[in-house]
Amino acid sequence: AALPGPGVLDARFVPAGKRDAFLFDPSITEPFMADDLIAAVQLDGKWTYFDPGASYLPFGLLHWRNTVTGAIIAQPKNAKIESIPATPATDSGIVRKAELTLAVDGTLEGEVTFDYTGHRANAERVSLAPKPASEREDMVREEIQTTLKLAEISDLKVENLQDTAQPLKVTFHLRVPEYAERTGSRLFVQPAAFQKNEPPQFAEKKR
Repeated sequence: AALPGPGVLDARFVPAGKRDAFLFDPSITEPFMADDLIAAVQLDGKWTYFDPGASYLPFGLLHWRNTVTGAIIAQPKNAKIESIPATPATDSGIVRKAELTLAVDGTLEGEVTFDYTGHRANAERVSLAPKPASEREDMVREEIQTTLKLAEISDLKVENLQDTAQPLKVTFHLRVPEYAERTGSRLFVQPAAFQKNEPPQFAEKKR
């Protein structure tokens, strides 16, 4: 096919690797090595990649499995192997905000907001979007209870479920009986509420 003329973007479907199954190896010419189709557009002399068919990914963000892998760019004579870069870690995260009070009996209670972006938002949207509102509350409760066993969740709201240009916002009322440990007249409180009871990530003395 003829290359586009001036003022026309060079946009193509390209086969891309999927590293959740295989690490891309250009020496292996089997179709399974690159059988995810994504879009590539040449901008400012370099290829930029998109996945317009992904329902819950923000514009310009690829599924993680299609990053740090190879893409096959068709050319008039020979195909060209390009490397798809990684998504910056700062583009995917969770911002937790909470206004909480601690009662004299150790009960923690208040309003909580989670803002999900990037790949974290995509994963939550894929999980929450197909479910009715009643099941979404159960799913959030189960997630919180992995570290806060006695957590009670109510008044759950999910915003921007379909608007991928915005962070996915999940708000709810949280109540955790016996959050603080009482010893005599004192309460021992762990300030990072949503990391309480998580095992240490680096437990070994040598690593």
